[in-house]
Amino acid sequence: MNFCPNCGTKITDPELGCPNCKTSTVNSANTASEPEKAAPAGGSKPANDKNQAVYRNFTPPADEKNFSNGLKVLFVTISLIIPVAGMIFGIVAAIILMTKPSKDYKSFGLALLILNIILLVFFLFCCVFAGTSVLNNPKLQEEMKENLYDYFENAKTLSMLGM
Repeated sequence: MNFCPNCGTKITDPELGCPNCKTSTVNSANTASEPEKAAPAGGSKPANDKNQAVYRNFTPPADEKNFSNGLKVLFVTISLIIPVAGMIFGIVAAIILMTKPSKDYKSFGLALLILNIILLVFFLFCCVFAGTSVLNNPKLQEEMKENLYDYFENAKTLSMLGM
């Protein structure tokens, strides 16, 4: 059984290459017949857990970058503080982050998207609830009508004065 020299994944068919990182292993002298397990940090025995095996030659891909914690806080703060524009910014930023190849970018983008959708639904619910409570209160309706009449009277007076 062969293992990928790049990521250490078990290769069943060397003709197809690595199923994980797509590295071609045909005519590769680096293809190992056994994975090299590194010793744990505190002991001399190699790691035995199949799912937690650590490979000496494994290096993370160059495109694997982490998203800055400061930017994460900034994006969430903008989404929370600015009512609608912040939510729209958060949704757009989340979609852009989810298209990046890094797992950290994708996971933060998904969390940001979920947060902003929840905030937007909550905001719209509050607006609808407030609107229906105003419409069901006859005293508030009468005050709103008077305010509108005053506004139009003032606008009419200003237009006659040429302002």
